[in-house]
Amino acid sequence: MKKISLKFLLIVGFALLYNTSIAQSPPDTVKITFAKMFPDAKNVSWAKVGPILWEGSFVYEGNTIVTKFAEDGTWIHSRKEVKIPNLPQNIVAAIKLKHPGWVIHKAKKIETAKEGIIYKVEIKKDLINKTVEYKEDGTAIAK
Repeated sequence: MKKISLKFLLIVGFALLYNTSIAQSPPDTVKITFAKMFPDAKNVSWAKVGPILWEGSFVYEGNTIVTKFAEDGTWIHSRKEVKIPNLPQNIVAAIKLKHPGWVIHKAKKIETAKEGIIYKVEIKKDLINKTVEYKEDGTAIAK
């Protein structure tokens, strides 16, 4: 019985590994939506990251972008690094007001289908690091 259980677990494990981590090509629904959104994307690589989710990583307009789609082609979100000098001033001002003495370390711009644009910013003070999120208008997003 133990041998059968071990074989079963190995088969299931390999099936899951194959399904989620081996480079695959997304369905045409995803490819079509992606091509409309990012027509000049370069170096695109895809990974299936869940039962119905696909993640693409690529270079577009000089930026490395990671985007996520549902299998039916529905766009979920895209994210890219933002250099600190390019962070919108209202976001910088909101962080300085709400977190005096903290220093901005890194930032990402996340565009979502549901919430619009969100800035996810890593800040530091002494030996403490934390991540804060702001809407495009500078409103803090409570966690």
